[in-house]
Amino acid sequence: MSAYLLHLSPIRVVVNRIVGSMDVSGDQEFGNHKYLGIFMATQDGVGGIFSKLRRMNIRMNDLKQKRRRHSIIGRINFDGNQSIALCFRIDRNPIMCRTKQMRRLRNTSEGKILKTYHSILFHRLKGKMENFAFTYSMTLADVPFQCDSDCRNFIRDVGLKSELEGDAHVFADLIAWANNTGTEPRGVCSLDLVSVLQDNLIRQLIK
Repeated sequence: MSAYLLHLSPIRVVVNRIVGSMDVSGDQEFGNHKYLGIFMATQDGVGGIFSKLRRMNIRMNDLKQKRRRHSIIGRINFDGNQSIALCFRIDRNPIMCRTKQMRRLRNTSEGKILKTYHSILFHRLKGKMENFAFTYSMTLADVPFQCDSDCRNFIRDVGLKSELEGDAHVFADLIAWANNTGTEPRGVCSLDLVSVLQDNLIRQLIK
């Protein structure tokens, strides 16, 4: 074997790239950021879900039209070893408002409160996301997250990569919307973080 070959550096090959997506949903009482939906999958995983939906005569446009979602939500299943679907109750606007109204925090800027909130939220939800990425020899820093303007600041504040909406974003949107309407597709892991976020936000800001 030549000396040249012995000194070649190892090449990292990503066999099946992971894509992530985030979106929020809410209402007039709680604001847009009531629920946060997260979807992560390999490219094959995203394609596999769409293939199953097409066999049920469900098209991309059906998923985007909220008037059609009610009739198809029960037919969607996110269970699978190439994807993960998460939904968190986060109540961002009420938490921010209650925090800002506290006497000891009235002089704290809204920007500082929001960045602290984002940091606490990410700390609470990143575990399952990191585990999924690690399965494919990736870190969260390697994963691009499709999002719209509702989640772009959050993704930036916690040091993740954002990209424009794509196929995966439809699923994050669907997950958040479904929880906000009191329904949920199969295979979604849901968790209410409201109390934890409120308590930890106040604790960090007044220490």
